[in-house]
Amino acid sequence: MKDFIDKHFTLFKNDIRIHYLLLPFILLISSIFVDNKINSFLLIIAFILAFLKIKKFNFQKEFLLFFLFFILSVTSLLWTVDKYRTMQAIIRILPFIIIPLLFMTTEPFQKRHIKIILKHYSFLSVIFTIFCSVRAVMRYFTSQNTAVFLNHELVSKEINAVHASVFIAIAFFY
Repeated sequence: MKDFIDKHFTLFKNDIRIHYLLLPFILLISSIFVDNKINSFLLIIAFILAFLKIKKFNFQKEFLLFFLFFILSVTSLLWTVDKYRTMQAIIRILPFIIIPLLFMTTEPFQKRHIKIILKHYSFLSVIFTIFCSVRAVMRYFTSQNTAVFLNHELVSKEINAVHASVFIAIAFFY
């Protein structure tokens, strides 16, 4: 087991030298299993790194719908009844504008970069699955309740059981 971990982390160190955004991107997509605040923090770090290394801005029409959606969300402040809740919703959809900007300011990932990202995402998904399973077993022994193995009891309401299962399925197919 120790050899496997040493080999994996050696490969990981070599992989992140290939593209300066590989590590932030791996952490970003892997943080979907944790609190949204951590994900937002990592997204901001990736965004700052991308802007520090910006060489040219490459507008891509594929991202136009994301910009339009964000503009519509911001303009909804004009007719909303509850400005506080609308602002909270706009903050939650900031990735719809930040991620396209991130991709337009960096060099594109090559196929080998995508394979590296998926490899590490899959590995971290396995760790998340093991963590949830061990936590459920421990909770079962203390409560004798089999519901700890199902739905939001297995993960959490913040992560959402349906979302977690889709994220794990993506890792599984890699």
